Amino acid sequence: MDSRQKYFINNELNNYYGDIRILEFLKYDKKGDFKCVYCGEKADSREHIPSKVFLNEPFTTNLAILPSCKKCNNSYSENEQYLACLIDYVQYKMDNLKAVKRSKIQRTFDSRANIESEFENSTKYTLTGNVEYIEYNDYKIKNILLKLSIGHAIYTLSLIHLDEPNIINYKFLPELTQEELDNFNSEPVFDILPEIGSRGATYISILENVIPISTWNIIQDGQYRFLAFQEKSTITVRIVIGEYFYSELIWEN
Repeated sequence: MDSRQKYFINNELNNYYGDIRILEFLKYDKKGDFKCVYCGEKADSREHIPSKVFLNEPFTTNLAILPSCKKCNNSYSENEQYLACLIDYVQYKMDNLKAVKRSKIQRTFDSRANIESEFENSTKYTLTGNVEYIEYNDYKIKNILLKLSIGHAIYTLSLIHLDEPNIINYKFLPELTQEELDNFNSEPVFDILPEIGSRGATYISILENVIPISTWNIIQDGQYRFLAFQEKSTITVRIVIGEYFYSELIWEN
């Protein structure tokens, strides 16, 4: 075993053998000098990517764990809860379900009635009682999409982005045309292959004509999947939550 490989195994990085220069953004240990993936300051905590609020129990055992500072970690909690509850609420209203899809979201509504009241006050109805539209808090949604995308980019592609992305798009399933949905779900051809040794290199398929494509990383079937890939001029992270909420975040080089 070479020293580089041993170095990473000792740091419990799940068989990652990529660029050791970004180790400070990939591992948290109280004894080390590690950095928050969100702001670049000294890390004094760690968290899962994706956040468990977007997943159902039992949780998968191989969730990414990244270093963060407590300030960033705590600042995202309320917005994470908002987005997780919003996704189920929109589906509940738009699809005329008898109850919200996930029991953990119903428990949140039962214990924190103010959250459901906020959504209900943001829901506009027609004279016949049908839902006309639901107003969303755009800042809270984009705040969490940025957090998730930063985490996926560093963990999967070994790419650090502390700057603002150029594009953040998101839509709920009823807002997507079939063409948009097909394009979103398509697996893109790589312009630039992930670094050898990075986790992104494990999510590549080779077509018969020897063209490499990026494949979806399914964290929890039917609940959370993402796709992270790099092209010559852009880095893109796509996220699907509950097969009902679709988002795309793009950094332009």
